[in-house]
Amino acid sequence: MSMTSKAKKDDLVIVESKSRISTLSARTAAPIYSMFRIGIVASASKDGIAKTYAPFGIKDSRVHKIADVAGLVAAHVVAKEKIDVAGALVACEGKDFTNIDEVRAFFRSFLK
Repeated sequence: MSMTSKAKKDDLVIVESKSRISTLSARTAAPIYSMFRIGIVASASKDGIAKTYAPFGIKDSRVHKIADVAGLVAAHVVAKEKIDVAGALVACEGKDFTNIDEVRAFFRSFLK
């Protein structure tokens, strides 16, 4: 599945971030985990970079700045012309993805 950086309003976006799990022991290195937020591009720059998105499955209906996501790795965009956005969003509700390959495999069945 091709994830492009040329974003347009209403494209599907997968916002990838990394974080450490807090541990009580200072001697133990906290493991790093990946988190994937799925949503719709709300605005993009003239260069096609996604700036804000509306996350799916969160009761908070505010638009969020992608640059403000803690531990941001990337914002993967799939053009709305290439994927069934509504179907993909409904199907991914409640899913916890552990890596980007798992995300790609899941959304592959929604490609047009």
